[in-house]
Amino acid sequence: MNNIKNMLLVTMTVGALLLVGCASIDGGYGQPASNDVASDVLTERKILSAISDDPGLESSLIGVSCIDGVVTLRGQVGSQIERQLAEKIAKGVSGVTAVNNLITF
Repeated sequence: MNNIKNMLLVTMTVGALLLVGCASIDGGYGQPASNDVASDVLTERKILSAISDDPGLESSLIGVSCIDGVVTLRGQVGSQIERQLAEKIAKGVSGVTAVNNLITF
């Protein structure tokens, strides 16, 4: 089960990096849309790690993206309690200014 979690974490991190990379160009001028893309990526990694380590979210599939400290959670969990737990974990990470919880169950 830990191998699956690690693979999922790596896959989600790579996906998040691709999304951040694609979203980091503003108006074609090569200027970052985010004030600090590296900080946002680090925030995403911290949240993914915390979600992966939480036994209450063991069977969940959650994606995380962060732009300027605003986190969006997507995916599917087994219950409303798991949905709320994921949001609570995200809000507890330093650098997070807001959480958009789009997780379904």
